[in-house]
Amino acid sequence: MLALVGLFLLLVIGIGVIHIGIRRYLKSDEFRVFLSQKASEAISVRGELMPLQWDGLAVRSKGFEAQGDEQIRMLALDNLQTEIGLGGFWRGVWLLKGFEVREVDLEVDARAAVKPAFHKDEKPEKKSSWLPNELEAQSLKIGRLSVKALLDSGPLTIKGVKVE
Repeated sequence: MLALVGLFLLLVIGIGVIHIGIRRYLKSDEFRVFLSQKASEAISVRGELMPLQWDGLAVRSKGFEAQGDEQIRMLALDNLQTEIGLGGFWRGVWLLKGFEVREVDLEVDARAAVKPAFHKDEKPEKKSSWLPNELEAQSLKIGRLSVKALLDSGPLTIKGVKVE
């Protein structure tokens, strides 16, 4: 009986240590860099996410800025907010719940040949740690979207579109 109580206490302490470790990682600059890299890779740009401000698992950032040489030439996201969900943790995924952006400015060159961001035959990257290495957004809301696009037929501008 004493062994069962000891095992239970060890399990509770272990869960607590894991929880503290995950929260510490989420608040680290390493996690911010990970998010910047994943976002940059997904859209073939060089981008950086500004510092994160945390309130529990809810997070805000003043923005994300990126430059690219292919289809996406410039991307600026202003005032980002979301909540990290741990429901996908065991699947190797960071869940982003209710991802909201106040303003998005995008410049694209649609004249360039479209290259797929990924191939379905590609094998996923091997995990190098026990932490998730993918992002999954459940919803997206944009307060104002502006797009400048270069098309074969000439420039196109879209301003002030709301997206949900």
